[in-house]
Amino acid sequence: MNFILWVHVFCVILTISGFIVRGIWMLADSPLLHRPWVRVTPHIVDTLLLVAGATLAVRIHQYPGVNSWLTAKTLGLVGYILLGTVALKRGKTKRGRIAAWVTALLVFGYIIAVALTRNPLPLGVLGAARVQVRSMAAGHPGYILRSKLEVSDIQDTMGLNTPSTLAMIRPIAADAI
Repeated sequence: MNFILWVHVFCVILTISGFIVRGIWMLADSPLLHRPWVRVTPHIVDTLLLVAGATLAVRIHQYPGVNSWLTAKTLGLVGYILLGTVALKRGKTKRGRIAAWVTALLVFGYIIAVALTRNPLPLGVLGAARVQVRSMAAGHPGYILRSKLEVSDIQDTMGLNTPSTLAMIRPIAADAI
């Protein structure tokens, strides 16, 4: 794993750990939640997380709005941020803050699942029956493949037998073809 990816993963661990701890402090009405370092540190970690994520997206030539998994991840991030602000700051009742906190944790889990599978529906909702490979090189159309053999054949033919091709192989629905 390259350095930027390590930084990104480390910041993901830090941000969710901090969010869980701050949520527990919110549940307990702890005065620790209002300390300056508790309010500033997440912004530093999240900024580093976002910069590392953007750097990774540029390196693998995949972008929100173009690649569905990255679009889903970005929209999930916006939802997580909004729910997090309701949970830790803007929620009017404790019950509302708790609901927003739990929902934010679920959205965070979704974001992780999307990142690991590179699929906007990571829980198999679409039923991945076939694989679509898209070349990063201009002029190569998408291919619908029916076997692993065909995947490796096309990768070899197109010169795509590198680790970066993993980013181009993603499941699609059988009925979408």
